[in-house]
Amino acid sequence: GARWLAILRTRLAGSPHVREVRGRGLLVAVELDDAVFARTVVGRLLRAGWITLGEGADGRTLALTPPLVIAESLLDAAAEQLSEMLA
Repeated sequence: GARWLAILRTRLAGSPHVREVRGRGLLVAVELDDAVFARTVVGRLLRAGWITLGEGADGRTLALTPPLVIAESLLDAAAEQLSEMLA
């Protein structure tokens, strides 16, 4: 979890849409600056094969909740896909 959180923080650090990346273990939240944009990203990720939930009062926080037995290569691929969509 700490490795994936560090990778996400590094890859998303330059995104103008990301307010904060936080988490504990493999449960990670990516807070975006706009709820409409967050819903768009959730839809794009779903079409790409990644299930992500929009959380929070206005839905602008992406909840990333992979299974505990996920391979590191899949976490890396998810981080890459997310960073491309948030660039």
